[in-house]
Amino acid sequence: MTLARWTLAVCFVVLNGLDVWTTRKALALGGRELNPVVRFFMNRGWFVPAKICMVLVVLLVLALVEEEIAVYAGATCCGIYVLVVWNNLCTIRRQTRR
Repeated sequence: MTLARWTLAVCFVVLNGLDVWTTRKALALGGRELNPVVRFFMNRGWFVPAKICMVLVVLLVLALVEEEIAVYAGATCCGIYVLVVWNNLCTIRRQTRR
């Protein structure tokens, strides 16, 4: 794998770890999970296993597709999770101000 793929892969893993942590923190402070798919997995205790499977699938795709596609896909996935983590952090901040 190229440096770009490795960098995106590491960023994606870190962002997903941050997503798990910030999601749990926001929920512990009284937040609600609005994503019905994520809520389905959480209600069954499958959130972390499902997250691990999703991350592994994305990493496999990043490793196997052409370089240009991998970079665009990896950057898009990382961008989405930056927004998810940002939203979680904003929720945590709102909850702690109450």
